[in-house]
Amino acid sequence: VDFMRNLFSSALGLSSAEKVLDELTLDGVARYINSETSRAILCLGKGALPGTI
Repeated sequence: VDFMRNLFSSALGLSSAEKVLDELTLDGVARYINSETSRAILCLGKGALPGTI
């Protein structure tokens, strides 16, 4: 978790001491999305619909 936090912090230009989420849970992510500090949300994942292959 710390590795990913440091990776995203450096990629987004955030200081390493600045925490974006108050807790690392789905509720913490939801609170961040609903807050006024949220700018853009990027969702990464893999998957393909069976009909598109």
